[in-house]
Order: sequence, then C-alpha cells, then structure tokens
Amino acid sequence: MKYLALLISFISFPIYSQNLPFDFDVKQMLILSDADMVPSSMIDGKLKKNEKIQDSLTLILWSDIPTQIKTKSLAVSNSMLGGGKSMEISSNGEFLFVIETKEKGVGIQQMKDVNSEFLDGYNIYSIKKETNGYLSLTGLTQAGKKPVSIDLNNRGDKFGIITEQFGNEICILDWTNNVFGKMFSFPHGLNTEKKITAIDLTWHPSDEYFAVTFKETGQVVFYKLENTDDGLPLIEVWGSMVNVGNSPSTGMFSKDGKYFILPVQNDMKKNGALVSVAFDQKLGNHKMTSTVEVGQGPIGMDINGAGDYIVVSCAKGSYFPVGHESWTMESALSIVKYEAETGVLKAMGNFPVEAIYPKVVAFDRDGDVLVVSSCDYNDISEIRGGLEFLKFIADPEKPRIEKTGFKMGTTKGIHSILLIK
Repeated sequence: MKYLALLISFISFPIYSQNLPFDFDVKQMLILSDADMVPSSMIDGKLKKNEKIQDSLTLILWSDIPTQIKTKSLAVSNSMLGGGKSMEISSNGEFLFVIETKEKGVGIQQMKDVNSEFLDGYNIYSIKKETNGYLSLTGLTQAGKKPVSIDLNNRGDKFGIITEQFGNEICILDWTNNVFGKMFSFPHGLNTEKKITAIDLTWHPSDEYFAVTFKETGQVVFYKLENTDDGLPLIEVWGSMVNVGNSPSTGMFSKDGKYFILPVQNDMKKNGALVSVAFDQKLGNHKMTSTVEVGQGPIGMDINGAGDYIVVSCAKGSYFPVGHESWTMESALSIVKYEAETGVLKAMGNFPVEAIYPKVVAFDRDGDVLVVSSCDYNDISEIRGGLEFLKFIADPEKPRIEKTGFKMGTTKGIHSILLIK
C-alpha cells in the first residue's frame, strides 16, 4: 500500500464523491512502472531517479467512484527499455509474470548510454494475486540475458519469451500446476553475420504458430511449433519472411488469426505506419496486405472488442528533453479503421494527448473508453506518471477521441498495462 497515497493524490476530477462521467468497463488494472529513469534518459542519460521510489507492479481495483478506487503494490525490478510485452497474466487470473530486461540502477543519476550501462537482467518473476488483491512473489526463473518480451499462449500452458542471449533468442517455457516448468531455448535461425535482434513474440490464436519481430531487418517471421514423440518442442520458420519497414514495434494477431498487425516507426522524425500482414496458415505464403500512415513514433496499439478499430499510440518528440530541437509537448493517438475480412487499414485521423512516451493504449471491454499511459509529465515532480482516460466515439463517418477530464497519477515510468475485464 506504500503507493496508495501517491496514486489517489493525483486523481483529477472535480467531485470525488460522484460517479465518473464515463463507464470504464474493467474490473482491475495492472501497471508496471520503471522508477530508475525517465523517457528523456534515452537521449541525455539524466535518470532523474528518486531513490525512495522503487520499480513496482501495481494492482488497481477499479470503481466508478474515484474515492473507492483501491491499489495494492509490490516492488519488482523491471525496465521500460524492453519491448511492449514486459508483463503477463495466467489464464485463471491468479498469477502475474514480469520480466527483468535491465537490473535496477543504484546510486546513479547520470549515464552516457542507458541501453549499455544498465546491467542486463535475467529474471522472470511469478507473482500471486490473492483474492483480496495482495501481491506476493512466488517464483523466479531465468531464460537468458536481457529478456525483452513475454507472451503466454491461449491455452495458458506455455510462454514464448524473447531474449538477447546469443543462440537462445527464442525460449519456450512451460507453466504447469501454477509453477514454472521445463524451458527450451532455440536460435532465431536468421543470418547471424550481422547483429539481428528479436524484439517481440506473439502467439497465434491456434497456439501452433507465433510471430517474431526483428529490429535490424525490419521483418516479421512466423514460426511453427511442433512436439516430438517424446513431447519435446521443436520450432521451424514457417513460410515467407515479410519486410514491414524500419524499426517495427510490438504487434497483435487479429482474433481470427488471419492477420498480424503492428506499428512501424520508420524515420522517427517523420510519421510512422501501421502494417497488416496476411498470415497463410496452410501454405506459408505470408504477405503485406495493407499499410497506412499514422503519427510520428508509433510505439503501442490496441484493437477494440468489435474488431473494427485500432488505436495507435505515437510518442512524437515527447520523450526528448525539454528544449531539445526534437521535443514536443504532446504525443498523439492515431485512429485506424480495420476491415477484418480483408485486413485493409484506413487512417481516420490523429488526436493530441498530453502523455509522455505513451507506450500503452488499451480499450475497455465495451470499446468506448481508452486508457493511455504516461511515463512522466512536464512538471517539477520527479515521481509522477499517470493514466489518462479518454472517450472513443466510433462514428462511422468521423471516429474521434475526446477527453474525459479524468487522470490518475502514478509513480513514473509506466510502460506496461493489463486490463482485467
């Protein structure tokens, strides 16, 4: 409960005793915060770290009445320098999982390069979520150096994990009877004459395949998972590799598994793109189906429950130090219309938001409210991040995003959110 006062003290709504003027249809939220740095640290190396604040996993017990929102927190090492999947939840909702991409920095306020000077992490934590909301560490394992992405398959019995351990970049980890089981590691199989870094893994709805995104080559590669007669997993590249553009980000499969969709940053000083890749489960003839322009620096996305709209969070220059020539006071959200049958995308507009480095955007269950993460804010506080709540208006002619006037303050460094709907 050490962060409760901080969380509630920054709630912004004029009449706390009344219901919120919107229906955010979730039961709970999980947020992962890296307190060791701020987004601008990636540019100037100034960490702005408050030694009294720790990396944390926070459970928010949601209520439509702000004064009845409750939180529980647990200190757990994590890093915003990982990919978009640093946290997972078990299929029964009882366990949470966090990867430690980088270790905690202690007593340091300035670095030349945060990516190289923070020590690489190895740990994967399992955390029990009790019925009363309390969190407790129950297990720990290691997959290799610098895990950057974790995804639990739909059956809830195998993790796919990406690390930077050479020759063991793809890991399959069993989850059985609420404990970590056997782990199997594989090379990604791409040409290794030059450094090729995998940054994301996403399971296909069938659990027979998964997609891996590669940074330097700008490719999405699909793999097939099979088991030997002895029950040992084997993976192989399945079908054609698809070039999607420079600096791809974390992606998602459509609900029917026909398309893999992901943001691509391209040139960070220009607008990025959202790309739809047709997944050919039968023959492996995967191909890019559609691409549309979105805002500058796309880093996160979500598909609404109806499956017809996608919102992309775009950092723009919000993570640059104030006063830098590339700094922008705001970031942006891009709305994209999605045609589920054909995979065709259509850009529907960009909307400014105050969030800094909004690595996560997520729809509630009904799809009419969005929550957006803000790692930091442009104020004198060194501990403040936040969640911004926005209305999504699915007007067929002119879909749009509107402010609700409600924000929830958190410890700085939010880079992962899971909604329990």
